Amino acid sequence: MTLLELLVVIVIIAVLLVGVGLSVGSSGRGTVKEEAERLAMSLETVALSARTSAKKYAWSHSVDAYQFWEQAADGEWTVITQNSDFRARKLPDAIRFADVFWEGQAILPGQRIVFSMMPPVLNIAILGTDARYRVLASPAGSIRTSKEPEVVPKQ
Repeated sequence: MTLLELLVVIVIIAVLLVGVGLSVGSSGRGTVKEEAERLAMSLETVALSARTSAKKYAWSHSVDAYQFWEQAADGEWTVITQNSDFRARKLPDAIRFADVFWEGQAILPGQRIVFSMMPPVLNIAILGTDARYRVLASPAGSIRTSKEPEVVPKQ
């Protein structure tokens, strides 16, 4: 088995895992933790797809939603609508993006984060009424979620 064949198998497995992850607990009323984990799985899959193909992908967000983009051969970006793993998602009520950083720079709603051969360094905060989670992507390509400690106001 060549390295390319192995990478293709890994991409297929990742896509299947994202599909399973997205279908579990999709009652429409997600928690911040579930939304952070869903986003992390999707970002990991799109990053892996970008590294194992010649295509460039991107992710953008609004206050309460996100979507994935694909760059065509002519350089034009289009929203991905045909791939269920990369479909646009509106966050449940009371859950929103608090801040998004890419390579240490703040990313405003509507700006795209591009995924190519090099994994992006991301720090995305998702805020809800029950908690605040971060989706963190390292230069090595790993993507994980982390619950932020609760801040107790001083009396």
